[in-house]
Amino acid sequence: MNPENLTLNPSFSYLKVLIVFFFLLGLIILLAYFIKRLNILKVIRPASDGQLKVIQVVALGEKRQLIVVRWKEQELLLGVCPQNISLLQRREADFEKILNKAGAGKNEE
Repeated sequence: MNPENLTLNPSFSYLKVLIVFFFLLGLIILLAYFIKRLNILKVIRPASDGQLKVIQVVALGEKRQLIVVRWKEQELLLGVCPQNISLLQRREADFEKILNKAGAGKNEE
């Protein structure tokens, strides 16, 4: 064996590194595509039971919002800015009960 043949050509080693890099990049992109396509993350992460819903979002300016969220039987008015989230108001969200009470009041009159 000739020692001169064992030394690597610098341009050949760079080419090898680039081929491996692009192969791995392609593999990552392909893996991300299949994860998105097959919804694997939904299987891993449990689905919401439907108790939390965003009702309305109002933009107040750059990165500031008012958000109405329905959670269980309550509506929450949240003030959202980059530094924090504040609970501004809370009220009952069971409109059927409210409507029934209003309807019962009209029938009594």
